[in-house]
Amino acid sequence: MRKKPEIREIIWDADNTFWNWIRYASKAYPAMAQLISNTTDKPLPEVKRVMKEFYTLAGTIESPYLIQGVEAAGFFKDTKLSRSDIAKLTRNAQRTFNHIRNRYLKLFPGIRRVVQASHDKKIKNHVVTDAPSFQAGMRLRRSKLTDYLSSVHAKKYPDLSYELPAHIRTKHERGIYKLPFEIQELEHEKPDTRIEDILELIGTKTSDILDYCQSHVAIIGDNESKDMALAKKYKCALGILALWGKADPDEIAIISEYAPEQIIRKNVDLNTLNNEAADNIIPIQKKNIKKDLYNILNL
Repeated sequence: MRKKPEIREIIWDADNTFWNWIRYASKAYPAMAQLISNTTDKPLPEVKRVMKEFYTLAGTIESPYLIQGVEAAGFFKDTKLSRSDIAKLTRNAQRTFNHIRNRYLKLFPGIRRVVQASHDKKIKNHVVTDAPSFQAGMRLRRSKLTDYLSSVHAKKYPDLSYELPAHIRTKHERGIYKLPFEIQELEHEKPDTRIEDILELIGTKTSDILDYCQSHVAIIGDNESKDMALAKKYKCALGILALWGKADPDEIAIISEYAPEQIIRKNVDLNTLNNEAADNIIPIQKKNIKKDLYNILNL
């Protein structure tokens, strides 16, 4: 039997690994589309079309600037909405998202205890997500996992020069969204992420990085073509495939009405488990996440 590695650092994915982002998104985007349709009296298919166009431009389905973006595209010109009406729509859209988030965006069972237990054993927990840094930070803050994390790294997206909505900007100024650390923005998505930057091994020889990863690093994520590909690339001691976060095809189909496939791929693995199994890749089902991770990580 293979000896269990001495894990010193865990690189976690967030969406669909910590929580079910797909379920939340499949409820939130239709609700916001319906709100916009009801407010503007425009047909729902037209609202979906303009949302899809905006998220394609933004490069992410999680841009917080949807209302500003569709307004800039002239979507409200043939409506009777005033500036104050549009501002109210922005607030109502945020309330809709908040309501659905509070209902559906929950940590998977056992995840909190695993993150706490690894931290207690002096194992460093890092989060590497392709979600925009602002949204990643808000979700992590809400999860109350931040006290157990050593660093958070999120995808850098181009600035579309929109201003944060006033109510969000006010909360920022009051420090409501403040985290105990700065989120580091990454230039490249997984699996092209540089692990040496995350683990502060900058300047270390490539052979030493691979040796360290092979002996002491675990990667946990739901996306085989990104998270597990990164684990294979750096020959990590463990790659734990979070099958507990496997997306429901019906929910993916719903999100596909609002964003093109290349953007959805940033949030969910559309592939099935790769037949090319690797010794360091271990798939874990949802049945007993805590027990299985405790055993594999030797917590």
